[in-house]
Amino acid sequence: MKTIEIFSFDELSAEAQQVALEQFKNDVDYGHVHPTYDHDPIIEGIKEELEDFGIESVDIQYSGFWSQGDGLSFTGKVQDNVRFIELLGLEIDPYSSIKFDRTSTRYSHENTVTTSLSINHEDEPTFKETWAKTHEKIENWRKSKCKEFYDRLEKYYNECNTEEVYKDELIEREYYFLKNGKKVNL
Repeated sequence: MKTIEIFSFDELSAEAQQVALEQFKNDVDYGHVHPTYDHDPIIEGIKEELEDFGIESVDIQYSGFWSQGDGLSFTGKVQDNVRFIELLGLEIDPYSSIKFDRTSTRYSHENTVTTSLSINHEDEPTFKETWAKTHEKIENWRKSKCKEFYDRLEKYYNECNTEEVYKDELIEREYYFLKNGKKVNL
């Protein structure tokens, strides 16, 4: 019978702790262990913020944070037009229809959604100009919000993926290691 000595994270040497931390980071990055952060509260906060703008049926998609094409986008329909129009300073009829629709499912960034806008405008000669200015203003707002929300998620992700957080996770999860820092599966 062979006996193997195992150690808790705190019992490892500084060098072995670094090995354990690097292994844990790789396991998180490659999806072998559940991430050390829960983005649900951030996503819920974003949904609530969009609902405060009068948008309902909000669906948020994101991917991140290190590949080309990563980003965040949202879809939904403006239900409280008066509130939305007021908050954005739009000059359109409150009976207009504003929706944010997904145009691509391959990526999640702000360019994978577009604004659908139907407005009531009695002055025919200026209709196209009014529609274009309003659409551009809403699109700029939407894209800006997508980037702002993505930055918020990325900041939270970075806060949750520090060496200190990883150390706490290794201790809390009660992992055990060989003397060299390699994790032991019990």
